[in-house]
Amino acid sequence: MSNSNEKPKGLANTSITENENINLYPIDTKEPTTFWERYNPSKIPCFKDSLIYGIGSGVGVTFFTNIFTSKTPMKAADFGVLTFLLVAGAYWPICNYNKQVQDRKIKMVMDAQIAEMNRKSQENKDQTKQ
Repeated sequence: MSNSNEKPKGLANTSITENENINLYPIDTKEPTTFWERYNPSKIPCFKDSLIYGIGSGVGVTFFTNIFTSKTPMKAADFGVLTFLLVAGAYWPICNYNKQVQDRKIKMVMDAQIAEMNRKSQENKDQTKQ
């Protein structure tokens, strides 16, 4: 008979620190030390995509406004800057939402894989005891 202080093992009763299969997915816990490491724009989620879409649409609007209308180049540049701000500002939350949904799905798959590995390791332990 098992000790009354001992928790029964299983998916619901195993904490993340007690799980032997959790180290298959290492997490980088290194703290940033410099300003550039902390505020690196390439590490900000969706920054690069928003900037690329904003710049591309701004340049396109500036070019086509200047070529196909009788607006001055300064007025075309104003439309381009406005387009850049609108597209980059509108795409950022859309991209962040899609990233959160994707991260949730990845976490669910990883949790299912860990649960399956826990189940298999528990079956192996049970078979070796018999």
